[in-house]
Amino acid sequence: MRALRGYLLLGVLVFAVVIAATLPARVVVPFLPTRLALHDVSGSIWEGAAAQVNLDGAPLGQLQWHLSPLEGLRARLAGDVTITRPDGHLSGHLSVQRDGQLEAQGLSLDLPLNTLHPESTQAGWQGRLRGEVTYARLEQGWPVALAGHFTIEHLRAPNAPDDLGRFRLTFDPRDSTPQALLGRLQDDGGPLSVIAQLRLEPARAYQLAGDVAARGALSDELSRALAFLGAPSENGRRPISLSGTF
Repeated sequence: MRALRGYLLLGVLVFAVVIAATLPARVVVPFLPTRLALHDVSGSIWEGAAAQVNLDGAPLGQLQWHLSPLEGLRARLAGDVTITRPDGHLSGHLSVQRDGQLEAQGLSLDLPLNTLHPESTQAGWQGRLRGEVTYARLEQGWPVALAGHFTIEHLRAPNAPDDLGRFRLTFDPRDSTPQALLGRLQDDGGPLSVIAQLRLEPARAYQLAGDVAARGALSDELSRALAFLGAPSENGRRPISLSGTF
């Protein structure tokens, strides 16, 4: 009798595993967070695709995923995720904890800058963001740990025609503290010489502080914008300071 019960239990477990492994992805779509919407879903919950994924109503692109069933035993979803769109891509290994904490490793991205703020139009900042993220941890959608480097190309200020050039932004965990993530921002050519530090605080606040100087002749519009920063110091540089919250 005990042997029979053991076989029955084993059969139930095998049946449950088979059902879970082959469960269509569309079955779980209604249970996703309201901020996230998947359209034209195909495949299983472990390996599938969506023709379109939207976040807060903004289209992000096509989504493909390959999740590890074993991670489910640790009460989290984890696996390789790829988002592709006509103007860029994002791919890497992601894991989501039960409490909503998100971790990313080996993340590669190449996207328009306004993808970070889909509601932005031509009146917002324009450019292209490329980067490699070694490791990142997000809580409530905000980074609390970050190691990686990024480049911002063809940066343009709101309603301004000038191409400000290329910039490099590096987050080294050794520079950060429990109170804030610290990134080093520096130009990589262009009309402006920029050296600054970007500070990201847990309260979804940011602060950019540093200095800037003209590199050669500037357009009239860019010269006027630089003049708003005040008179230059003896070395020709002017202080810059921006802060705000998301």
